[in-house]
Amino acid sequence: AFAVQSPRLLIPAAISALFFEVAFPFAVTSYGAGLFFTFMGLSFHTGIYFLQGFDFLSQWCPVYFLFALHKDASIQSLIMTMEDGFNATLNFEGSGFVLAYLYTIISMMVSLVMLDVWYGEVLPWSCCPMFLVPRNLFSQDMPRWWTMTGRPDQRNAGYMDPLMYSPVSTKHYMPEEDLQKYPYKVLQFGSLSRIPKELRKFVLPEYLGHSVDQVLCFANFPVSAELKAALEEMVRITFAYNEEDAVQNCAALKELVEQQRLCRYYFEKIEFKSE
Repeated sequence: AFAVQSPRLLIPAAISALFFEVAFPFAVTSYGAGLFFTFMGLSFHTGIYFLQGFDFLSQWCPVYFLFALHKDASIQSLIMTMEDGFNATLNFEGSGFVLAYLYTIISMMVSLVMLDVWYGEVLPWSCCPMFLVPRNLFSQDMPRWWTMTGRPDQRNAGYMDPLMYSPVSTKHYMPEEDLQKYPYKVLQFGSLSRIPKELRKFVLPEYLGHSVDQVLCFANFPVSAELKAALEEMVRITFAYNEEDAVQNCAALKELVEQQRLCRYYFEKIEFKSE
């Protein structure tokens, strides 16, 4: 929570993370560089896990250890490996190696020509948009839509987060009655009163154009009056400030974090029994 309320700390951290990602190819230049980038990479994803609740450690640990355990790492060995992969692909030798080589090469091509950005911020070999819309919570012309769940392994600290499947979505529509099939509490809420025309295609028409004061809410449990009031206040706070406040106004961010904690407290108070 301290980091979220400290934009002057997060901005240089974000810039440092960008430089780290851009400089990662240097990890193949030597064994020492591989160890350094392995340590930095694991630290990076550990920080993401505790700050945002994303578990990328389980996905990236095997990749990082390849750089840490390969003592003969060098530009020359990298070139030789790529040549071996190219020759194996041409001669159809070793199906597993060929698939791994093609997977890596095509992923590199997609990233280098920025095809993922043109297509809609979709990662290579994935259909999931990673950064489809700007994430500034105080943007005055963007929708607010969050989900709270009772699963401890979904954002362990209880973060509010958008999910793709929703009763308001056109691309990933989930009927409201299907919320009852979840074996744990699910609450989706927010305001869709202000949406750019480029994003309107993602929302069902009946949920567009409502007033700013109206907060939409879908849940598979009875929402208490105190929780509903806290959710409405959460949305109101995001409209009460401007985009600049997200990087300058620590008090605004503190107010948002405290309101989020209150929402989560009321959410946890409600008992739930799955059908």
